[in-house]
Amino acid sequence: ELKAENAAVANTWTDIGYEDYVEFLKPYTLEHAAKESGVPAERLKALAELYADPKVKVMSFWTMGFNQH
Repeated sequence: ELKAENAAVANTWTDIGYEDYVEFLKPYTLEHAAKESGVPAERLKALAELYADPKVKVMSFWTMGFNQH
């Protein structure tokens, strides 16, 4: 039987300030996302620019029900 990693701290959290949050995010660079996802950095950047463009309408679904029914 496998145990979940960090099961002892599941459903817990720690309040942090903005500066701590910014520090927490520093490792999550474009290059890191590309390596983890297998999607080229240029492609991720292009997608991010689409999402950031106020003239482009983007609809994103992240749901089990939508794609399974």
